[in-house]
Amino acid sequence: EGFLLLGYARSTADDNFIFKLLGGPGLQQIEPFAEATRTKAVYLGEVSLRGWVEDRWQLISRIGCTSANDTYDAYRYCYAKMQLGYEW
Repeated sequence: EGFLLLGYARSTADDNFIFKLLGGPGLQQIEPFAEATRTKAVYLGEVSLRGWVEDRWQLISRIGCTSANDTYDAYRYCYAKMQLGYEW
């Protein structure tokens, strides 16, 4: 897979958090065992939020989806992550 991604980031909540958007198109090359290699279009979109909730609590979160469209074998893969950390 290869993507051409564009991103945007902005600080919020008195610079305690960073909000990011990431997305764009790409190509996926498929090499099946019994068939010819083919290429199809893929897309990716992602939103993330990272920052400090209080002096010692940090939040890291990310959610996104990628999809591949073709005349057959189309799919969508979505993912999410949320992490809460404490610094001592």
